[in-house]
Amino acid sequence: MSDAYERLAADVAALVGDAGPVVVGVAGGVGVGKSTTAARIQEHLAAAAVTVEVLGTDAFLLPNDELERRDLSMRKGFPETFDTDALTSFLRAVRAGTPEVRVPIYSHTTYDRVPHMERVLAPTDVVVIEGVNALQPPVVEHLAVAVYIDAAEEDMAAWPSGRGGRSTS
Repeated sequence: MSDAYERLAADVAALVGDAGPVVVGVAGGVGVGKSTTAARIQEHLAAAAVTVEVLGTDAFLLPNDELERRDLSMRKGFPETFDTDALTSFLRAVRAGTPEVRVPIYSHTTYDRVPHMERVLAPTDVVVIEGVNALQPPVVEHLAVAVYIDAAEEDMAAWPSGRGGRSTS
């Protein structure tokens, strides 16, 4: 699989130019290896002196208290539980090359946004956005490259983590 990551990173690197950051979307089911794929792309791009930021779409999930208020807690992760306005604004800012784009921080420990905390993305050549909805609107309209990861459940169960990849926040 390493050769596939290397080829994909080379294809992405070839798109880097003066038109602003290249946005790559990595999607697939839960536990299939989206975070691992994004990390491998990042490693290969960094080795080629291409700057890259990786961000999970989970950062744009509505806070748990808002999900509860809207009676959406049991649907968390479905399209209606994301702050699509914030996600769209983020993607527009990235594509425009806006310096220091701010995004919410999501904790996989508390399964919620971290209140009053943001991550600042530095100017970069490539942004890899990964998540179950990374190939759906509004994300897909902003992508230069779209990657869908799929695997059989028995293969995912046999992987060292038992999930298909590592989790990132």
